[in-house]
Amino acid sequence: MNIVFGRLEKIEFSTTLSNVKRVDSIEQQMLENVREGTVVVASVGHKLDRDLSCQYMYFPYGSLPAGHQDMEGLMVYFELEVYPFFQRAYEIIEGNGQGVLRFRRRVAPDKSEFIIAEDLYVLSNLLGQPETVHANHSNGKLTPQHTIITVNFGGGTMAHLEYTFNGEERIELEWSGIHQILEFDSEEMTPVIPKHHTSLPLTYTVDAILHSSHAMNSELAAQLNKWNELVNGGSGK
Repeated sequence: MNIVFGRLEKIEFSTTLSNVKRVDSIEQQMLENVREGTVVVASVGHKLDRDLSCQYMYFPYGSLPAGHQDMEGLMVYFELEVYPFFQRAYEIIEGNGQGVLRFRRRVAPDKSEFIIAEDLYVLSNLLGQPETVHANHSNGKLTPQHTIITVNFGGGTMAHLEYTFNGEERIELEWSGIHQILEFDSEEMTPVIPKHHTSLPLTYTVDAILHSSHAMNSELAAQLNKWNELVNGGSGK
C-alpha cells in the first residue's frame, strides 16, 4: 500500500487509472481495510507517522513537515513536474537543441518559499545545469510581490522566469526552439469533458504523482537548498 498526500482540489480522480481510495485521516485504524493500492489524503493538517504500515509515502515537497526528510520510504513530488501540459512540453523540448524558455507563474502569496527552487530544479532536469542564475525581487513590503529569474544554461539555451504572488493561479509557458515554437496558457485552456475523461489544465492524476516522484534524500535536499540560495541570493553560478 502507498499513501499519497496532496491538495485534493488539484488531483483529477476521474482520469486516474491506479487503484485509489480516498480517506479523511491517516490514523492506522482508517487504513486497516486497505491491503493494496494507493490511499490519498489531504496534505494539509496531517503529520507524517513513522510507524504507518505502508511501502511508500508521497508528499508535495513544499508541504513536507520539518524533520521528516530522513524518513524511510519517503517520496516527494513537484507540482510543475506532474502537470499534464508540462509532461507533454518536456517530451517536445527534450533533446531538441537550443532555445529560449519563457515561463510566467502566478501563485498564492502563502505558497511555499521553495516554489521557485522547485521549478528551477525541474527545469534544470530538462535543460541542463545552468552556467549563471540572476534573480531580482520587488519590494517585499508591497503587494503583489514579483520575482524575475534569468538562467543561462549554456549552448544557446536560456530561460526567463517571472513569478507574481497575488493569489490567482496561472501558468504560461513559451518555448522558442530552432525548429519549434510551443505555447501554453492555463487561462486560455477550455476543457472538453467527454464522459469526464479530460483533465483541467492545472490538475494532475495520482498516476502522475506515482510515476514522477523522487526519493527524498540528502542529495536532493542539498540541490533544492542550493537553488533556493541562488534565488534569494540574487545571482550566482
